[in-house]
Amino acid sequence: MALSVRTWQYYKQQVVKAGGCVEDDFSGISHSEAQGFTMVLATLFMDRAQFDATWSWTRANLQRSDKLISWAWQNGHVTDPNNATDGDLLIAWALLRAGHFFNEPAYTGEALAIGQAIQQKLIFRFNGLNLLRPGEFHASSGG
Repeated sequence: MALSVRTWQYYKQQVVKAGGCVEDDFSGISHSEAQGFTMVLATLFMDRAQFDATWSWTRANLQRSDKLISWAWQNGHVTDPNNATDGDLLIAWALLRAGHFFNEPAYTGEALAIGQAIQQKLIFRFNGLNLLRPGEFHASSGG
């Protein structure tokens, strides 16, 4: 299925709520991955207004003080403060794209800050290899 402006408009009508929150229609949960995916799509369709709204909501509601993004939000609050590295990567990528396509250096700076947090907290050495953790905390560690 090819992406079109019509498909983008339909997607926004179905899952993007007022203020930029992207919610799963089945559970009412917002995940960092969906926020990042929507931000990437907004850059693809040069939809600066949607990008700004989605990033503003994400930054205000999901971004932690260390710049990583809490992965789950529901009923007005974060329900799991752990990050999901794929969501962090999508959001950083979207911010880099927005910095370039919307000529907004602040977005590039935000992307780099997330990238630094990923490098500091999520990359580790094992048997001579650099590996990437799927999240900062392990379920078995209790957070």
